[in-house]
Amino acid sequence: DSAAEDAWLAPGFSPGGDPAWRRVDIPHTLQELPLNHFDEKSYQKKGTYWRSIDARSLPRLAEGSRAFLDFEGVAVSCRVWLNGVKIGGHAGAYTPFSLDVTEALDAGGENRLVVEVDAAEDPGVPPFGNIVDYLVYGGVYRAVFLRVQGAVYIETIHARPSVAEAAAAKDGAAAAKDGAAAAGEGAAAAAAAAAEDLCGLAVDIAFGGRDEAWSGAAGAAISARLSKGGAIVAEASATLGDLSASREKSARLEFSELRGIERWDIDSPALYDLEVTLSRGGEEIDRAGTRVGFRTARFTADGFFLNGRRVFLRGLNRHQSYPYVGYAMGPGAQR
Repeated sequence: DSAAEDAWLAPGFSPGGDPAWRRVDIPHTLQELPLNHFDEKSYQKKGTYWRSIDARSLPRLAEGSRAFLDFEGVAVSCRVWLNGVKIGGHAGAYTPFSLDVTEALDAGGENRLVVEVDAAEDPGVPPFGNIVDYLVYGGVYRAVFLRVQGAVYIETIHARPSVAEAAAAKDGAAAAKDGAAAAGEGAAAAAAAAAEDLCGLAVDIAFGGRDEAWSGAAGAAISARLSKGGAIVAEASATLGDLSASREKSARLEFSELRGIERWDIDSPALYDLEVTLSRGGEEIDRAGTRVGFRTARFTADGFFLNGRRVFLRGLNRHQSYPYVGYAMGPGAQR
C-alpha cells in the first residue's frame, strides 16, 4: 500500500530484522515454484527489492561523468527509486534496460535502492495479449550492474561482418553441370577461392554524453583494432567532428579488404576480438569491445548452407526456465 511504500522510500528506512523482508541473491524469482502442476497465478504478484549501496567504494565521479543502473532482465514490469527519487521503470521481461541515476546518486555516502516488481500479465506488454503462450515468472531474474561513464563515452558498438559470395563459384558449378572442360572448372574454382578469401567488417559506433560535453570533444579520434589470439589483423581510425548538435551521435569504421580470415563454423567456431577506443590528444577517453565471427549463412529451397556447405539443422525448443526457480538462473547455467 502507499503508506508502506512511503516508509520504504524514507531516508532512514532499512529492512533490518523485519520478518516481512528476507535476504536474497540476484538472479531471483518472486515465487519458488513446485516442480509441476502449479497455478500460474501464484507468481503473478508484486514484490519489492531493497539494497544499500556505499558509493564511497565506487570509482569517483569526475565532473560531467554519468552513472547508470543496468538491468539485464526484470519480469514483468518495474518501478525504480534511488534515495527516494523515482528514476524510471520498464515494461517487458525480455529486454535489458538502463536508467541514469547520476542526479539521485549520493557519491559520498550510502544510497538506498528500491525496485518494485509487478509480475502480473499485462495484455499491453509482450509476450501477453493472446499473441504467444509463455509463462513469464516474476522477479529480478538477471544481473544488475552500476556503471560509471565519462562525460562522453562509447554507448554501443555493432559489428557487421561480411564474406564475399563468390559469383565464380556459381558459374563454375553451372559449367561443371554442363560438362565443362577440367581446365575451365579449375579456373572457376581458383577464382572462387580468391573471392571467398575476401571479407569485410563495418563497425557502427553510437556515443553517449551530454551535448555540452561533446562540444569540447571535437577532434576526438575513434579507432578500432581487429585481432585474434593477441595478434593484430587490421586497424582502422577516423577523426570525429563536433557532435554536440547531432541528435544521434555516431560514427562508422570500415575494414574493406580482410584476407586470410578463418571462417566461423560448427566444428571450428573461430572468433575475432574487436576493440574500439575513443581518445583525444593521445589520451584514452573510453574503450569497448566485442567478438566477431565471419561466415556465410543462407537458406535456400535445397536447405541451409553454412560457408557454402549444406548443413542439416537439428534442434529443440529450449526455453530459459528451470524447475523451482523459473527464469532465475545465472549465466553459466543458461549457457
